[in-house]
Amino acid sequence: MSFEQTSLVATKQDDGGNRGNGKQGSQQIGSKAAAGLSLAMRELESYDALSSTSEPASGSATGQRRTKIACKVGPTNWDVTAITDLLTMGMDTACLDLSSHHEHDELLNALENLREVLREPRFKGRHITLMCETKGPVITVGEIGTPSKRLRLMRGQTLEIVPQSGVVGNLERIGCNYAALGSSLEPGGKIFVSAAGDVNAPSHEFNEALAAGGVVALTVLEILPTSITVRVDNGGVISQFARMRLPGCAVDLPTLTTKDTFDIEQFVVPQTIDCLALSFVRDASCVRQAREQLGEDGPFVKVIAKIETQEAVDNFWDIIREADGAILCRRSLSLELSHRHTHLAFVQKLLSTQARVVGKPFWVSTDVSESIVPHRAESTDVANMILDGADAMFVANELSDDYYRSVIMKNLVETTLGAEALVDPRETFNRLRAAAIKEFGVLSTDESLACAAVQCSLDIGAQAVIVISDDFDHARLIVKYRPACHIIAVTANDWAARQISGCLRGACSVLVESLEGADAIAFEGINFGHKSGLLKEGGSVICARFDNSGLQVMDC
Repeated sequence: MSFEQTSLVATKQDDGGNRGNGKQGSQQIGSKAAAGLSLAMRELESYDALSSTSEPASGSATGQRRTKIACKVGPTNWDVTAITDLLTMGMDTACLDLSSHHEHDELLNALENLREVLREPRFKGRHITLMCETKGPVITVGEIGTPSKRLRLMRGQTLEIVPQSGVVGNLERIGCNYAALGSSLEPGGKIFVSAAGDVNAPSHEFNEALAAGGVVALTVLEILPTSITVRVDNGGVISQFARMRLPGCAVDLPTLTTKDTFDIEQFVVPQTIDCLALSFVRDASCVRQAREQLGEDGPFVKVIAKIETQEAVDNFWDIIREADGAILCRRSLSLELSHRHTHLAFVQKLLSTQARVVGKPFWVSTDVSESIVPHRAESTDVANMILDGADAMFVANELSDDYYRSVIMKNLVETTLGAEALVDPRETFNRLRAAAIKEFGVLSTDESLACAAVQCSLDIGAQAVIVISDDFDHARLIVKYRPACHIIAVTANDWAARQISGCLRGACSVLVESLEGADAIAFEGINFGHKSGLLKEGGSVICARFDNSGLQVMDC
């Protein structure tokens, strides 16, 4: 039984069926989830989640973190001081949010600050992945006519929603920018509106920019020709242009909006961004559309699919084979997934397993609070994502406070090291290899070489695997099989150097002028390993070249 056959929910629907009329997903996309869940669970069990926590890893004694950390860089932390702190504490990927209202000039200043910091002597040889996150098709509330531009909705009240942007909202009706709202829902369906404050917030706080206080849940009562009527399930304060979510609904909007297209053409490609995080991916065609938009000028940009909806979960096996990686957006999915059918923890395990079978980088987003002592739930989330096989964690909120920023990063690193020590690399390797052969039958020549390099490193207790190649995928295949030691990629390709260091678990890169001269290039990697503390005298390394040279054991 293949992963394709055991996706959480069967996605093959008639052209004129659920996808066509876009009805509420809790009854349509999720209607087959109970049956799909049992199939997927049996498939997941057959791969044993691809990780073992029975004994500490024999090769994790270096104390060097393997799991990558991606941080959002925005207005509250894109100054030189904050970026320096993030880099010092271990940021591997810097992500700029293109969904914000900031102009490209402001984003360019953030990039310049990052590059300025990287030019400092203490960061010499440090390679950071630059990522940009698209806005995607966001559904929002229209304008609100109150002086505060906010409304206090009370539990039990009814509200009319008109799918027209020009409607000025009040306590009886509000507007919405999604014209197909009525055809995408049905009575009993749910709508979640981002809350700007608690229902009991004092009236003077209406004029303050409150932090998001969760969501206001609405239940659809009636579908009218030009509007819908909803009931407020829980009270709260909403603001104009607040985000609206239709959980489980197949929204009839393009993944790449006009703004996204403009951002890609005018910022992502000209600024040599390494990764494009594509919001609201529904299926593999969305990834192909993004590649077409990048065009001939952006072939090296990695397209990372953000998994935010039930539809994306259902189509993940096709998505991950097409994309260069995926980000599991836990906060969005917690609203999308129906807990009666699927659980977020199970989805995380399943999607991580599928990503590892094809050897694609897998991030899991997490929210962290500004606190000296990390919350138990946050620490558990970080540890579980590592045990589930994630390559990286994606810190979803900007770390703005100067003091707490360092404390949070320190706590993340410590939690990561503790979880990594519980993974048995040999058991993981055996299961990954068995899973790949079961799924694909035979391995490609490059993957077979990568697999052999990892097995050899485990057998002889190598201190590192040195990959000599300009191809990102060669290092990716080594990482797929999770060696106990670190991976040092020696490359003359600056794109590959940044992408390997920021995206691939346990991998770092050394940028050289040329790959000519086999032994000399290998010693570049060995010298880097000694300087960075990855290698010690008296050990050995595996040198992997994806040409006719093959594998070589070298003393370090």
